[in-house]
Amino acid sequence: MGKSNNKGQITVFLCIILMAFIILAGTIVDIARIANGETQAKRAVLSAAKSALSGFDGMLKENYGIFALDGGESSEIKSTVEDYLKRNLMISEDEDISGRLDIYGFKIENLDVTPILNLTENDTVRNQILQYMKYRAPKEIIEGIWDRLSVVKEASNISEAYRMRYKVDKLLAKVDKVQQALKKNIDGDGNPDTFYVNGYNKNGVRQEMIYKFAEKASQYCALNKQRNELIAIKAELIEKMNNLESEEEISNLAKSIVQMEEVISQLYSQINGAQRERDKILLELQETHTRRFIQPNIESAENVKKIMEMAQEAGEAINQLEKYMSEDFTVEGELSASFKSTCEADIRKLRELTARGGEAGKILECVVQNRAILNAELEKLEKIKITAMSEQDPARLKETILQILGENLHEYNNNIIYDYERPVNQGDAADPRKDLQKNIGKVLKDDSNGDKEQEERDIIQSGIDMEQLPSRRKITSPSFDAEDLQYLKSIAYADNYSNTGSSVSGSDEVAYSGNLAGVDAEADFFDEQGMFAENAFGFLGSMGKMLGRGLSALRDEIYINEYIMGMFKNSVPALKHDDGEREDVDLSGLNKSLRETFFNSEVEYILHGNSSESVNKLMTRAQILLIRFGMNTIHVYTDARKRELATAVATAVAGWWTGGAGIPLLSNLIMCSWGMGEALIDLKDIMDGKSVPFYKKSGDWKLDIGISALDGMKTDSRFCFSYHDYLRLFLLLKNSNEKINRIEDLIQLNMQKQHQSFEMARSNTCIRIEAEFSIRYMFFTGIFIPSERKTKDGRHLIRVVLYEYY
Repeated sequence: MGKSNNKGQITVFLCIILMAFIILAGTIVDIARIANGETQAKRAVLSAAKSALSGFDGMLKENYGIFALDGGESSEIKSTVEDYLKRNLMISEDEDISGRLDIYGFKIENLDVTPILNLTENDTVRNQILQYMKYRAPKEIIEGIWDRLSVVKEASNISEAYRMRYKVDKLLAKVDKVQQALKKNIDGDGNPDTFYVNGYNKNGVRQEMIYKFAEKASQYCALNKQRNELIAIKAELIEKMNNLESEEEISNLAKSIVQMEEVISQLYSQINGAQRERDKILLELQETHTRRFIQPNIESAENVKKIMEMAQEAGEAINQLEKYMSEDFTVEGELSASFKSTCEADIRKLRELTARGGEAGKILECVVQNRAILNAELEKLEKIKITAMSEQDPARLKETILQILGENLHEYNNNIIYDYERPVNQGDAADPRKDLQKNIGKVLKDDSNGDKEQEERDIIQSGIDMEQLPSRRKITSPSFDAEDLQYLKSIAYADNYSNTGSSVSGSDEVAYSGNLAGVDAEADFFDEQGMFAENAFGFLGSMGKMLGRGLSALRDEIYINEYIMGMFKNSVPALKHDDGEREDVDLSGLNKSLRETFFNSEVEYILHGNSSESVNKLMTRAQILLIRFGMNTIHVYTDARKRELATAVATAVAGWWTGGAGIPLLSNLIMCSWGMGEALIDLKDIMDGKSVPFYKKSGDWKLDIGISALDGMKTDSRFCFSYHDYLRLFLLLKNSNEKINRIEDLIQLNMQKQHQSFEMARSNTCIRIEAEFSIRYMFFTGIFIPSERKTKDGRHLIRVVLYEYY
């Protein structure tokens, strides 16, 4: 049997297997090389981005702790990134460099570099500030602020209750005013020329006028009757004379007729006189003694209804106050406990006054009936007027007049008894409200504590267009969501940064309902229905809602506020302490006066945003004055001696007509005037760098009202507020977006003093790099790669999208 010809089969087989292994190994190596190349490309992009971001604005960083690119053009940044990429990936324009091992052969196919997140976008600035402050705001500062805020929160709780209490007083004062009007409607005001309900037929004057009218109407009727009789006799004589023939008889008869005509003429004169007097009396009866009394009765009815409605409204307001005190008012300390006991005692007294106001309803039926009687009397007078013209019998006419006009004379009620409680005047007292308004204006506008050499600036007057400031001119970064989504679908890598733009949600702001720049005009304590006190207590009371969110919720806002206080100047550059005066320093420990800034009162600009520095300072002082006014007034209210004195002064300065319902508001206005007087002293001390107790005890009181404060207790120094403490409080109440907006304004204004071309809108904090690289294939790997992952010339395509920011 011969041998089979199988030589070389195994070798061929092994060669085929080896070739497959070689192809597989080459592909695996190429895939690993591609994967490594992609990683290297990403690292190169990241490194280039970081290197590009290292060119931040050094002055901006040094002065404000904010990182941003130096306002360069996109092309410059792109050139920088491209240069770093070429260095990192060993890309050279010279293809013939020998001695270099390049297993990738990187090429930059496409490069797009976009600076985004500029410093007019509030989220960007906010995040940088928070990053900066987390390492510079120690826990002790936060806790110290919270201790003070707890006092403010308690005071806000009290202020809201006091605002409701003040509203009740205003309603009762309205009741008192209407009670005064009703009293004048019924009993007059002492002026003999006025008409009032009980003045009808007073001392029988109307009855006497009716009798006079009857007499005069009867006289007119008698004279008219006599005249008619003489005219008839005259006619008979003339007829008789016409029939006579004797001239002597005719002459004698003619003389008699002439004499008769003289008598008739005299009668005409008497009749006209009687008619005028009759009509005059009738008109006086109609108008002076009837119609004029209708209006007092109408007004009385209206005022009675008003009193009943107002008493009901006041009662409902008292119910709301009582409900608030029992359900919502929380006793957090000595202050709130004292206020609650005082207020609850007052509620009982106010209810008594409200109940008395409702008693006026008994009068309504009387005045309505009186009005009906008066209207009926007017109708009777019109009928009598016609009767007086037609009746021929004087006696019957007189009897008719007296009967018709006198039958319901006593049905009219002119003996209505109405009185309301009026306090006993306890002597004379000076009214503390006098000249107070002028003093408010002087203190608010007094800048004696400021540096006279420092000129108060105004943005507009300096020739700066406010519309070009970052707070007005927002440049929103472009969105690349669609492009990024495309890359996320096509590649496995993209930075997880999401470009959401400026989306800071502004918190609610606590604001004074009146005009901060015109507080001196609004603070008129003679105006019983003015809104100043109510607005001031509302401002103080609304703070509690903002501060009730808790420390964790307010933490970021406190960080931002501490940044503001540490970076920007304010109107009080030095605070006075027991151990001396301390200059205001920035977060680096340097004196703020050394900083070159547009405004000297920068924090005040952040609070109010007016182009005028003087207006911002005025409005900030007004805010402090409002709080000091509210807290001092609450102190007076909870101090029994001061409250009793206020009631005594109110009684002394009250008008004669002021009733018991008007005294609570008047007493409140006296307390408010003392609170404002003390607030003016406080404001002067605060602007001088001193600290003032947020809530005063009797020993802290300074205003001379006739009560000594020497032996009284004093407030713990931990709860004394300086000007800077008030700024922190106001910043916490400010809308977050507005604060960031105005921080941006100040940074731009200040930076432009050294670099006029600086703009926050051109300062970016992030760059987006979209890059496409290609590397060559070493084996047959390209066969297995989709076409969208390859270049036209068959190289492997690597796409990278990266966001890198400070």
